[in-house]
Formats: sequence, structure tokens, C-alpha cells
Amino acid sequence: MSPHITQVHIKDALIVNEDGGLGHKACISGQGDMPFKALLTDLICLGDEEPQVMAYGLEEEVDYYAPAFRFEHEGDNPWIPYRQMSETPLPEQNALEARLCKEKQDAVNQINYVRSVLQQIKQEAMHLLTH
Repeated sequence: MSPHITQVHIKDALIVNEDGGLGHKACISGQGDMPFKALLTDLICLGDEEPQVMAYGLEEEVDYYAPAFRFEHEGDNPWIPYRQMSETPLPEQNALEARLCKEKQDAVNQINYVRSVLQQIKQEAMHLLTH
């Protein structure tokens, strides 16, 4: 599918083993199981003459959980039955203001984290070009 990727949605997650399947729990970027730097490097390198990926959507959500869709015993291409989408519950009204402030700070922290990873990638690329 790589020739067709032009926009991506990025968030980190912890992998949760569940009865032979893998669910995921969202977490702070850089603290999960996603190979963040390798993924960004691969995405940046898509495209022959110019960058192929033109939009990177970031999401920092620590309360989101998605159960496993597929399981080891199902084979290569199982039928995945319909189920309700995963949802993140909103806090009680008196905690909503604090939650919104935390989400804003989490978003700023994620941008700073992604920028630092991009700076590492840039430094490594410059090193390769000059040596």
C-alpha cells in the first residue's frame, strides 16, 4: 500500500495480549510499543522525486483502549464480525475543565516529542551525507 499513502494518523500505544490476540491502549508518544523514529523515517522517505506523505495527523490520547480484532487461532484472513467502535469516556462535568487543559498540554508535549525525533532523523541524515 505504500505507493498510495499520502496522509497518516499517528499515535503511540501499548500492546495488550488478550487470549491470543493483540489489543492496544493509547499512551504518551514515545512511551509505547510503536517504533516511532523508524516509522517517521519510513514515512518521510516515501516518494521518489518529492515527499509522498503530505499530512501527518497527531493524536495524544491516554484513555483510549481497543480490544483485539484478530486472534492467533483464526488463520491468515479471518472474517472479522461487526462490533461497536471503541470509545473514550468523557469525565464527569466537574473534571471536564481539567481534562481539557491536560489534553492541550499533552498535545503540546507530543508536538515537542515529534519535533525532537524529526531533529534526530535530520541529524542522522546529515551525518550520512557528510561522511
